[in-house]
Amino acid sequence: GAKAFVCDQCGAQFSKEDALETHRQTHT
Repeated sequence: GAKAFVCDQCGAQFSKEDALETHRQTHT
């Protein structure tokens, strides 16, 4: 189904906000 959280830098999609936050560390 649709993912609730999408990375604004690369478009990766996550079902949990904590997963998105962890992912975003790869862009810094």
